Amino acid sequence: MNDSRQRISRLINACFFTLCLSLYNPALYAAEEEIAGQVIRVSGVVSAVSATGTRPLVRGDEFFVGETITTGPNGFAQLRFVDSAIVGLKADTAFEITQYSYQSSNGQEDSATMTLLQGGFRTITGRIGDANKEAYRVETPFATIGIRGTDHEGIITPEGLYTGVYQGGTLLENGSGVLFLGVGADFDYGFVPDPQTPPVGLMLQPPSMGLIVIDPNDDGSTEDEDSGDDGDTANANNAGNTSGGTAGSTNTNPQNRDLPPASTATTVRDERSVSGIVPG
Repeated sequence: MNDSRQRISRLINACFFTLCLSLYNPALYAAEEEIAGQVIRVSGVVSAVSATGTRPLVRGDEFFVGETITTGPNGFAQLRFVDSAIVGLKADTAFEITQYSYQSSNGQEDSATMTLLQGGFRTITGRIGDANKEAYRVETPFATIGIRGTDHEGIITPEGLYTGVYQGGTLLENGSGVLFLGVGADFDYGFVPDPQTPPVGLMLQPPSMGLIVIDPNDDGSTEDEDSGDDGDTANANNAGNTSGGTAGSTNTNPQNRDLPPASTATTVRDERSVSGIVPG
């Protein structure tokens, strides 16, 4: 009788153990994660960090909502999102994919929220930003960056947050003020020293900006793979050579937009006229 009970007990324990393994199977969790996009270019150390750990990223890897993409001291990454948006990340960057939903099967509205924790990014917005500007934003510790256009950049430095617009426009906002940048505004560049200070418009391009090179024509296909390494090396070693200008160059006339071009595949919209706001 005791032997029978012991066998039943061992059988129950074995079944319970098997059930636990199936419930905590990483492969099952990966299948349930929402894909945010694909890695297009990588140079140096690039990783995806999540609650389940850290994994290295290489060209062709998918990344998921909830992950933070990090680049090492000599790292660079170019990401293509599910709505065809492009993001380039400079060295020593932490960029969280906070929320990204495009044509979701569960009926969730299209939305894109990313968080720049450190470092810097340049992005050419995709279909989410084109269809609904209110659905796209980049959070930072200093201010929120919204869009009115297509091609823009944000860099966190020891001095604060710098932002710039290369095509279209952005909205820079925190609890102390709002600043419009780009087409129809007075400034192409903005600066926020801390979350309690209103954004300030800048007439000249900050030296820390214009250094992130992205290739809008690279879609991650295998035929581009042979040339991809050369492109990655160029990003790491010649990041200052942006299309349309030299790194650290200035733009004293905000309406004379001699700036790095956005993707030819991106729709350029007519922008409403908005005056730049500079705190007194």
